[in-house]
Amino acid sequence: MLKPKRNGLPEEVWKELLIEYRASIPEKLKSLQVATLALQQEVTVEHLEKLRFIVHKIGGSAAMYGYSRVSELCLDWQRQLDKLIRNFPDCIQDLEWQKRLSSLFDQFHKEFLG
Repeated sequence: MLKPKRNGLPEEVWKELLIEYRASIPEKLKSLQVATLALQQEVTVEHLEKLRFIVHKIGGSAAMYGYSRVSELCLDWQRQLDKLIRNFPDCIQDLEWQKRLSSLFDQFHKEFLG
């Protein structure tokens, strides 16, 4: 984890925001896990879009709080999910991305919690 960016905020305000962000990590992981499981159970464009939204949301703030690797993972997965959504329903036959998907939660968990 890199040092978080304060973005010009007063030290005390920044510390409080960082504490709140870190406290929200389990919730972020839970939403990611639920969306991933839903997609594994049934591949639909709605489930792909939901997972993409969650990944986008996590990635948008992760780097600012010092989780640059999480942000990189999010960008990579966003691109993959965009491609899958564009190629739906043909992507259902591609088992390779489904194998990678099973490790998505573990990757995020490792990067966030070590």
